[in-house]
Amino acid sequence: MKNSPWQVRPSVLIPALAVIIPSTIVLIVAGCLAYHPVRVWLADGYWCVRFSPSGTRTILYGSECDR
Repeated sequence: MKNSPWQVRPSVLIPALAVIIPSTIVLIVAGCLAYHPVRVWLADGYWCVRFSPSGTRTILYGSECDR
């Protein structure tokens, strides 16, 4: 009996999953860790900034940052 080309073969599936799952986890963690530093870089080093649609920035201090 001939194997179907759509048949899932464990000899192919297991190594593929062994590469895809860890690399997906690494990419998600890297994205989460890079999000805030990139935002700080875009805000010229200020930790808490609100941008308006016109592109002007307002530097926030104290409890204003928590909003």
